[in-house]
Formats: sequence, C-alpha cells, structure tokens
Amino acid sequence: MKFQESESIELKRALNKDFAKEVVAFLNTRNGTIYIGVDDNGDVLGVSNVNKTMREIRDIIRDQILPSTEGLCEIGSLLEEDKTIIIVKVTKGTKLYYIKKEGRSATGCFYRDGNSSTPMSEEEIERRWKYSFTNEDLLKETSATYNPLTFRQLKIFYDEVGMTLNDDTFASNLGLLTKDGRFNKIAELLSDKNHIGFIYARYNGNDKSSFSETVDFGN
Repeated sequence: MKFQESESIELKRALNKDFAKEVVAFLNTRNGTIYIGVDDNGDVLGVSNVNKTMREIRDIIRDQILPSTEGLCEIGSLLEEDKTIIIVKVTKGTKLYYIKKEGRSATGCFYRDGNSSTPMSEEEIERRWKYSFTNEDLLKETSATYNPLTFRQLKIFYDEVGMTLNDDTFASNLGLLTKDGRFNKIAELLSDKNHIGFIYARYNGNDKSSFSETVDFGN
C-alpha cells in the first residue's frame, strides 16, 4: 500500500491496547492517520470484523480519552487489494489530551516523536497544560472544528447596543479568521452553536480545594 511522503501515519496489524496512546499522541502533536489492518511494511492484511472493530474504536475514543475529542477523530474504511482496512484520521486539538485512567501524567500524556508515540515529561505536561489556557495566538490560528458557522445571536447583540456587523468585514475586523482566511476558535466561541466547553468556576478559598459555584457556558 502506498502512502504520501508528507503523511504522518501509524500502521497497525490489528486494534490493540496501544491504540488510545497513538490517538492521544496525534491529538497533542499534529494531524495524522492510523491504518488498521496494515503491517509495518505497508502490506495489506485487512480487518476480519470491520463493524465490530469500528464500534470498539469509537468506544475507546469516547470513553478512554480526555478531554472530549468530538469533531477531531474521523473513522472510516477502505477496500484495498480486495481487503477492508480501517482508517482513523486524527486532527490536532487545542488542549492537552490524555488517557483517562492514567490522568495528566507521563503514563497518560503522549506526543508524536518521529514515528513513535512518546510519553511526555512532567515539565512538558505542565507547560502544555498552561499553554492551552493562556496562548491567545493558539485561539487565533487554530481553525474552527465545525463549519459553516453562523452568528445570528452576535448580530442581535450588536443591534441591541446600537451597532451593526457588516457581513463582508466583521470576521476580519473582530479577529475571527486564521491567516489563511478560515474561521478560528474565537469565531467558534462566538458562533450560534459551538462544541467548546467553557466553564466558569468560583472557589471557596484560595487553595482551590472546593467549589462554591460552577456554570457551563459551552455549546
């Protein structure tokens, strides 16, 4: 089986215990594709029970990885050499992703290093955790997960305060576009319907040991 030289891939003979780790590594590093039913030499082996394996993949991505990967993983199948293989396309996320049961630790957080999924150091985990919350450029230059986006409620708000949004220029004026002209994560936050969790929390004390109030403004 032939692959593009620029494609970041992981080849797997079958679905195994390392699958969640490999998905996490791509989520934390770069876009990539996992081929299941292909050996390390690119020879097509196929998957015997495609539907069952695809259900297991969905369950792993949904139940074993945090935070939510909704919209970042696409599962499909392909007939190659009269055999069916499963393809999982992973889009790099904007958060720190990890295996749920391991938590944000060296055994739960991975990144892509060449063709390997490598554990993160504690220092790298801490840095990426802070970076995902504080880097404004990350929000500006990361494309929105869902398209098309609509802004009816935003326009209503502007009308209520005596201002108008020009349909042709408001996106660029408000900094809602990436450098290549696509809607970014800030645009997704302001759109009529988004899939970003946005939680406000008030603590009882400075040590952040207990909450007095939490409100989820996402979606």
